Amino acid sequence: MLFDLDDTIIDHSYSVKCTLGALWMMNADLRRFSLREVIGKWRSSFWIYWPSVISGKMSITMSRALRFRDLFRELGISADPEVYTDLAIDFDTLYIICVRPVSGAVPLLRELREREVKVGIVTNTTEEMLYQKMSRCGIDGLVDFAVSVETAGKLKPDPSVFNLALTEGNAKPDETVYIGDTIKYDVMGALFSCIKPIWFNRFNAKLPDSVKPVDTIRRFEPARVIADRILDS
Repeated sequence: MLFDLDDTIIDHSYSVKCTLGALWMMNADLRRFSLREVIGKWRSSFWIYWPSVISGKMSITMSRALRFRDLFRELGISADPEVYTDLAIDFDTLYIICVRPVSGAVPLLRELREREVKVGIVTNTTEEMLYQKMSRCGIDGLVDFAVSVETAGKLKPDPSVFNLALTEGNAKPDETVYIGDTIKYDVMGALFSCIKPIWFNRFNAKLPDSVKPVDTIRRFEPARVIADRILDS
């Protein structure tokens, strides 16, 4: 059984909202705009810098400083470069404090553990962030192995990432299920690797017209019922 991490096991959306909400409250310039607008613009810049982070060209903190710079410029706010660095450092600290599991994720992992199902995590985040989040949520003892972007050297949906997870779990594609929240990176990545995908669609997103219907779950509760459904799929 393979799971994505962010917004599947870990409530990344909440953590970002919690972190930016705190920074928004502390920054008079940002408070001139709605928190919704700030979060929306912040999210849109993620993939601009993330490839440079995973390639080792810049740190996560630096990428966040650049994202704050871009955010301020887009909002028409003038600030000294030190402001962006300070915000990025504060973001690093607050984000981990705000990390929490998706509702029902921990009970489901415990249920799978009781059934002796081998569980792995496949994520596009870094090794450090992966284990910080797992430790923070107390799930490191419920996961048998994890494949980060650094371990794989590639990003999902590249099949090599999923193939590495199969190797780590000593499993075959036709006996594996992968659960993730995105169509592009999770569902399509699993399909490219001949693994059965289950779309974790807790935000009720619309399936793109170009994608064939896929097995979908919207929540992880109750754990026993969801475990039955996943294992029977």
